[in-house]
Amino acid sequence: MDEAQRLPGTQLLRAAETFGLRALESQGFRRRFVRTEHGRLHLLDAPGFGEGPPLLLVHGLGSACIDWSPLMLRLRPYVRRLIVPDLPGHGWSRITETPDRVDIHTAVTQALDALVMDQEMVAIGNSLGGFVATRWALDRPDRARALVLLSPGGAPGAELQQLLGSFALRDQEEAMAFIDRVVGEPSTPFVRWLRGWGVRRRLEGEGPRAVLQRASPDHMLRPEEVRSIRCPMLVVWGQRDDVLPDSHRRFWRENLPEHAVMEEPATYGHSPYLDDPRGLARRITRFLDDLRQSP
Repeated sequence: MDEAQRLPGTQLLRAAETFGLRALESQGFRRRFVRTEHGRLHLLDAPGFGEGPPLLLVHGLGSACIDWSPLMLRLRPYVRRLIVPDLPGHGWSRITETPDRVDIHTAVTQALDALVMDQEMVAIGNSLGGFVATRWALDRPDRARALVLLSPGGAPGAELQQLLGSFALRDQEEAMAFIDRVVGEPSTPFVRWLRGWGVRRRLEGEGPRAVLQRASPDHMLRPEEVRSIRCPMLVVWGQRDDVLPDSHRRFWRENLPEHAVMEEPATYGHSPYLDDPRGLARRITRFLDDLRQSP
């Protein structure tokens, strides 16, 4: 039994996620499992209905592939394919290494190498997923058609330990306060409670604990790495994001290459696909249209 199941209600959360995955399977999404040196990675793989480039969507810490559903279903009509992984130790992915040896972005890169070969993709990543997407683009620049980063992680800074500690949620009250920092608009009391209940159980999983144990200043992005990215970039960072410190926003703003676009919507929080999937999908499809018109 997964250690995460020590919190009451974890089996209920798993059942809800299973129901969501089956609903996606009924719409043509295929569940795949790819072995990497850091564990077996679970991914959703679906054909799109449009002509845009394939999309890779990478979730953040304590999240799962199923959480992208409202956004990816809106993007599906515009692209040829969608690949949506569960990060190692999240969702239905598993890890085989000891926690301090798990390399999240390497596992994702290995899975994509096996699954999509040399196909160009647009990577969309939120928070930790933004860091993973950026690392993938740096490792596979010939396959990174573009990056869309939503409040991306990976910035260096003295606040690292404080940031890591903010993911230790000891009770339901702390979990709901955490949700308040994630979303842009206040949730109803029931939705706030439900989201807090779910995120606390997820953050107790093996993947989040592995990330928090392994994280160190040596693993963070360097300014010159961000500046070296050559593919088109769109960074969306909501003004109501209270998860990452302001120094992280400044790091990205000051080190983005000149061709990158950074937008800071007033009503968005840390995960805008939760705040406004319809509006975010419109912005991303405009970005994809611009890609199709560029050389």
